Amino acid sequence: MTELLFDGDATTLPLVRFAAKEEARTLTKLSGAEFSGEIGSVADFHTESGRTIWTGTGPRSAESENSLRLAAAHAARKLSTKGARDIRIDSGRHAPYAGAITSGAILGAYHYNRFKGGSPEETGLRSISFAAGLDGTEKLAARQGAKVADAVNRVRDLGNTPPNFMTPAVVANEAEKYVRLTGATLTVFADFELAEMGFGGIAAVGAGSTNGPRLVILEHVVDPKWPTVALAGKTVTFDSGGLSLKKPGDLYEEKWDKMGGLAVLGILECVTALAIPVNLVAVLPVAENLPGPNAMRPGDVITMKNGKTVEIMDSDAEGRLLLADALAYIAEKYAPDLAIDLATLTGACVVALGQERTGLFTEDDDLAELFHKAGEDCGDACWRLPLGSDFAQELQSPLADLRNAGSSRWGGASKAAEFLRAFKGDGRWVHLDIAGTGMPDTDLGHMERGATGAGVRLVTEALRRLYS
Repeated sequence: MTELLFDGDATTLPLVRFAAKEEARTLTKLSGAEFSGEIGSVADFHTESGRTIWTGTGPRSAESENSLRLAAAHAARKLSTKGARDIRIDSGRHAPYAGAITSGAILGAYHYNRFKGGSPEETGLRSISFAAGLDGTEKLAARQGAKVADAVNRVRDLGNTPPNFMTPAVVANEAEKYVRLTGATLTVFADFELAEMGFGGIAAVGAGSTNGPRLVILEHVVDPKWPTVALAGKTVTFDSGGLSLKKPGDLYEEKWDKMGGLAVLGILECVTALAIPVNLVAVLPVAENLPGPNAMRPGDVITMKNGKTVEIMDSDAEGRLLLADALAYIAEKYAPDLAIDLATLTGACVVALGQERTGLFTEDDDLAELFHKAGEDCGDACWRLPLGSDFAQELQSPLADLRNAGSSRWGGASKAAEFLRAFKGDGRWVHLDIAGTGMPDTDLGHMERGATGAGVRLVTEALRRLYS
């Protein structure tokens, strides 16, 4: 965990300072070529008083939580590449953004090097010292920002773990750590139990691998009077596409197809750390989708947890099968006030929204507005995409109640969401497609390529606004 220091002497540490575009030259005495003040512009230089990192916040009129978060992330990443693990921040007039600055710095400094040879150096920030005094509210915001960012980085560590070290059984073992972190109770169902209990989707997806599937359930119930929120996260530890094999060039990044479920673990940690007054159920359907001798075949018909039958059109449309079973189980056992699922689900969502906005699907206009605003403010943005009978129509099957993929490639993200809607039950529901945001295939500048922990900040902030 990153230590925050608000008082002691830290004058020997590298100092991060912020400058808007209009004031960049005045404050830094640097030319526009050396430092523009735009977001992503960073100047690193030494003076008699020590090392200073200037980082741009963009136009002053557009300064926001997110612009300060990004500015801090770019600066901290620059410092971390030079080996700095303890930094000092002069928030100046930006002290009201202390929470965003803290979280940005911790997220930006993250680097994964677990498997480097020899004795790899420790990475990430060990401590942040604030050079200017913060008031009580600002200190609280900084502490909360650190808790959320540390939780996100824990998710990133799990997400970046290679698939031979992160099988379904290992995911279940890792969930035990969240029992200690949050006080939740843990239940794990193994492959032979899942088939007997009617989880036809989870069993079918995991049937092609010798690493059998799991269903991981964490319950954090504090007060029966509080609302119950249920989370479900697609957790495919490696997705080959099954018999509908992916292209070779696409396979490398499929170790990140588990990010929906891992985000659920991070949300559980954040909700607990911030004391958001909800009872939380976190459900991770975990499987490895491989083309082994027992793998599901296109043309198969399987029976899901709620009794609906599904014709398999594409074994690479497997994540919705995992989530459908999880959502049906949640609806039957918990009847939650709100169900939220997260998944690296469709390439179509990436085509539509790129890598910095999550696809948001819900029938509830109020929830859509709340999630959108929460995402913009916390830097984990989302954009609403449509549901509708026109998408559901393409999922009709002549052999079964549904088929798991549409008859055309168009509107794939909405068709996948419509498939899930058939299993969600009667309560309020939000589906988040993090295929672009959870596993971007390029470096984002403020965050290295790889697992991002997308959805953790978004859902945490949405729940805080909805229930606090």
